[in-house]
Amino acid sequence: MAGSDRVPCLRQAMCEVFCSFLYRCLEDNNWDIQKAKETFNLLKNQGAIPQEAFEVEEMAADVSA
Repeated sequence: MAGSDRVPCLRQAMCEVFCSFLYRCLEDNNWDIQKAKETFNLLKNQGAIPQEAFEVEEMAADVSA
């Protein structure tokens, strides 16, 4: 698979990570968006969400090069 073909896969992986954490935060906070946002940010700051999920554009650039 060519590097540029893998970029959408990387973006999909990032979305899956975000979606799973966001969904869990929403469920755990009874779908209160503000509380879910606070929980998500807390998890992010604690390193519970893989940092790679926030660096997909950098990974995509590396793969394309």
